[in-house]
Amino acid sequence: RTNLYIPFLGHVITQMTERFSAEFEVVRQLSSLVPGFSGFSAVRPCQLNDIYEAVPFYSSIIDPDRVGNELNPWNSKWFGDTHSSNPLPESHIIQTADLPATALDALQQCNPHFYPNIHRLLTILATLPVTTASAERSFSTLRHLKTYLRSTMSSERLTSIALLNIHPDIPCAVEEVINLCF
Repeated sequence: RTNLYIPFLGHVITQMTERFSAEFEVVRQLSSLVPGFSGFSAVRPCQLNDIYEAVPFYSSIIDPDRVGNELNPWNSKWFGDTHSSNPLPESHIIQTADLPATALDALQQCNPHFYPNIHRLLTILATLPVTTASAERSFSTLRHLKTYLRSTMSSERLTSIALLNIHPDIPCAVEEVINLCF
């Protein structure tokens, strides 16, 4: 029991620490910039206090003073004028189903000239890896490729074969490869 319980408890504590770390909170806050992301609450406009840790965290690549100024027109684009008594007419309000629900969808509809800081934050959110599965898949592929019979294979060839195995959806013209080799 002791041999299983203590390592398991250590693993649980490590996972909980990683899941609720400051970096996770920053990513969670960035997701509030996506208009259709419901997360833990109902769909609503993003306020500056929703991203209070993310703005200083990325202050080296965004202008923290202008993020609040960009949030008002960004929210008005999706939810109407939330600060006045004149919201957009019913014909101009985007239905909840039409709101971008992912960071990539929101990024595609975010004009970098009108919302430069929001565009940068959405780019960061869209490029953050959700899991480490791709890195683990590459190590798994290398383990399968690097067998005893192939241990004398050059590093360049091993890398090429690994990339072909990791990305099978990318087409590879066999004739072009043969022409490159000879």
